[in-house]
Amino acid sequence: MELPPAQWDTATFKANAGVTHAPDIKRRKKTMRLSLLWVLLFALLPPEARSQDQATPPEPPPVYVWHSDAAIGPTARLEKVTLPATIRTGQYDPALPVVVIVDKANHMTRALQLIRSGTCEEVVEVLAIPNAVGKRSTPTPTGRTTVKMKELDPVWNPPKSIDPKQRPVPPYSKTKRNPLGVAWIGTNKGFIGLHGTNDPSSIGKNVSHGCIRHHNDDILKLYAMVSVGTPVYLVKKTEGTVVRVSDFD
Repeated sequence: MELPPAQWDTATFKANAGVTHAPDIKRRKKTMRLSLLWVLLFALLPPEARSQDQATPPEPPPVYVWHSDAAIGPTARLEKVTLPATIRTGQYDPALPVVVIVDKANHMTRALQLIRSGTCEEVVEVLAIPNAVGKRSTPTPTGRTTVKMKELDPVWNPPKSIDPKQRPVPPYSKTKRNPLGVAWIGTNKGFIGLHGTNDPSSIGKNVSHGCIRHHNDDILKLYAMVSVGTPVYLVKKTEGTVVRVSDFD
């Protein structure tokens, strides 16, 4: 017969204290096996079944310059287009001109092209890469400009505000001290240019002396798309930016 707790001796108390009985251990193991089984079954489901509760983002509205159907777009070719926040993506065509949009608020540099068919002309995004822009004391300017020159693996000539003696820094391939990285795309906006970086952690921030930094592999993609004379729009944000249609011709 089981003694009441008051009559347990010390040895009995110690023997029973904190002990997990066999049935409890079996139940826990069974629960763990069931949980693991559910995880494995979920992992085996097709992606569409796993994400059916996640809303699919809507397709961005097309940016038509001209369309043969008046119910869809303008039948007379526009002279300017106003860009939405998100632009439909398209395949890059090296035979077509590019327009560059530097979005300062969202830290994105975009390359746009105008694709043509028998029924319409539509502005599409062919490249989108993250950037870093000027800090508050040396902000990146705003406005339309054009590409003035291009150079791979450039020498950096620092401004007097950084180096009073303006001693040239050898190319990035020779010293990682060169903040221009692997490429330089100069513009007609003073000394402002788009370039690579020797500090990838700065991308996505307002940290530069006014120029627009990019990851080195990204700036090489943009470098291959632009040429001298390519329009570059330095804007607060993409949404609401008005672009000349003639820039795509």
